[in-house]
Order: sequence, then C-alpha cells, then structure tokens
Amino acid sequence: MPVPPAPTATAQPAWSYYLYTGDKAFLEQALEATANTLARREQEEFDATLGLFRGPAVYGDGIAAYPDRYVTPNGSSGIYEWPPCNPEKKAPVGYGLPMHTLSLNCTYFHTYEVISRMAAELNRPIDPAWAAKAARLQEAINRHFWKPDLGRYITLVDPWGTDERQEAIGMAFSVLFGLADRNQQDSLFRHSMTTPAGMPVLWPTYSRYLARGGFGRHSGTIWPHAQAFWADAAARTGHVDLVSIELTGMAEKAVRDGQFYEIYNPMSGQPDGGLQEGGGRGIVTWESCPHQTWSATGYLRLIFFDLIGMRFDEAGVCFEPTLPGGFDSIALTGLPYRQATLDIHISGSGSRIKTMKVNGSYADHRLPADASGRQEIQIELTR
Repeated sequence: MPVPPAPTATAQPAWSYYLYTGDKAFLEQALEATANTLARREQEEFDATLGLFRGPAVYGDGIAAYPDRYVTPNGSSGIYEWPPCNPEKKAPVGYGLPMHTLSLNCTYFHTYEVISRMAAELNRPIDPAWAAKAARLQEAINRHFWKPDLGRYITLVDPWGTDERQEAIGMAFSVLFGLADRNQQDSLFRHSMTTPAGMPVLWPTYSRYLARGGFGRHSGTIWPHAQAFWADAAARTGHVDLVSIELTGMAEKAVRDGQFYEIYNPMSGQPDGGLQEGGGRGIVTWESCPHQTWSATGYLRLIFFDLIGMRFDEAGVCFEPTLPGGFDSIALTGLPYRQATLDIHISGSGSRIKTMKVNGSYADHRLPADASGRQEIQIELTR
C-alpha cells in the first residue's frame, strides 16, 4: 500500500489548473477534496507535540532518501514498508511513519493558503482556523528545521534525532511558499552545496551507498524536477546566475540525449538510476527511466515562470521576466490561456521591464484573466 500523499499533492496542481483554465466546476471539486483530505490528515498525521505533520519527503517514496534506521529487515526499496516491519516503533495513529520532513511540512503550510484562495474564489466561507494553523506551522517548521549554524534547513526530525542533510525541494518550497524570511533565503543560497551536474535532490548521500562506490537513488543524484524547483526559487530571489547554471545544464543533457531522463549522476551528468535496496537482493543499481515528463516539465517551469516570468493569479497573468547573460531574446507562441492564445516576444536582458505592449498598446505588465482571442505580447527588458 503506497504512502498517502500530502493534501497539496492535489491542492496546488488543482489550483494552478484553475488559474490557467478558469474552470470553476473543477475548482468546486478540488475545494471539497482538499478540505476533506486536509481534515483527515490533521486527525491522523498531525503531531501536536512538535506542531508538525508526520510523513515522508514529497519525492521520497524510495528508502534511499532516508538514514539507516529506516532500512527494513526485508530490504524493501519503499519507505511505505517501514511501519508494518516496525510495529513497536511506528506512530500510534495514521499511516505509522514517525518522521517529520521539511518538504512535506512546507506543502501542508501551502495547502492552508491554497484552500483559503479556493474558497474565496468560489465565494465560500473561509475558515479563520486555516490562517492560524498556517502561522503555527510556519513557526514550528522554522523552530525544528532551521539550523543557524548550518545556515539552512535540515531534512528530517524523528523520535531518534535529526537528519541534517540538505533537501533541494524542501529548501525550494521554503522560498516559493514564503516560509523563509529574506535573511534565511540569502543564507540558503550561500550555504547550500551543489555538484558539477547541478543541485542534487538530497545531499550528501548515505554511507551505505558511498561504500559501494555510488550515490543513492534518492540521495546524491540529480532529479530534474527537484533541480527546477531550486532554480525557480533562485530566480524569485534574484540569484540569476544560479538559474542560468541549472537551466543550461538541463538543456545540455536533453540535447545530448534527445530526451529527459529521470535521474543523473551528480559528477558525470550521465543518466544514472543510483543505488538502492532491492527487496532482498541487497543494494543494487537501479534504472534511470527514459522519456520522463516530470523532468521535461521541470525544464519548462524555468522557461515559463522564470525566463518569461509568468505569474498566474485570480486576476490574470503578471509578467516578471528575467533574461540572464547569454540571452538577448526569447519567444513563446501559441500558448493557450483560458479563452486566449498568447504569443510572447521578449527582447533585451536583465529583469526590469522597459516597455510592455499587448496587441500594440502599452500595458501595465499584466494580461487580464478575461482576455480572449490572439494576444500579441511584446516586452523589452533593461538592466
């Protein structure tokens, strides 16, 4: 039985889908599903002692994302096997995993914000407890995961201690969801380690994999979707050089291979599925699966949200593009958005909009949500 996802595993994508399409019938269903799931998780997975939710990292279904104490006697590759193998150690309620992870708790925080916006958009009552719970959760995340001596967040807290590794998605979410203040954001980018092939999903890998001359499938390796979240967070905080490095690295691999693979070696940049327990076969080498959509969409995230700088909200699309050094223009045509089709042309470099025109007329950096038909958007940037 797989580990139940955090509610934002459906809430944030559902909210994004609504912002792109304006489909309120869909949003009605999404609001109901999010409210029901969130209420259940609060009952089953919230740890009132720490003020955190229990559960694995959002990307970490594999055991290679966790320290040795989570390796099961049967050598399972999945973290979901741990509770039935450890009945005396599992949490007494819910699924049973006693860990609290950074990325998972960031998604719960964001879910409280998303559900409020869903309700407001549908003219439904907004539960004031959502904002209060979000504030308390933000405080608990910063209290338990932020380590001033490291200058960054750690990945895991459980009854037996902590895991002080850096988790790319969790750190990215802390920035993208507004959990980290400006000083913390600056510190994250100063103190986070990267590799020749880009930002690893979790660093460093565990000694049980290093002893076999490799990296864990979910630790040490490069997962493009995690790499993209990190680069997106860098873009939102003005670290344009990091965006350029990650974007260029992703593009080079895709051009070299003619596709996006699932996982890459952090040193060579070659496709590499990493090492992980293999269900009684010991630690084995896994495949890096080809033609991975989530890897490709991670790359597209950087194009849409960072180079072109599209910011979708209830009122429409705001443009905040950034073209780093080496770029002097970019074009994206035929993009469907609600009742419109967007043709976007950006010239210049930097991140300040000098002029923006929509269908030949000057605009205030925004396209309204009720725009329809072909929309020709021309943006000139300056430093």
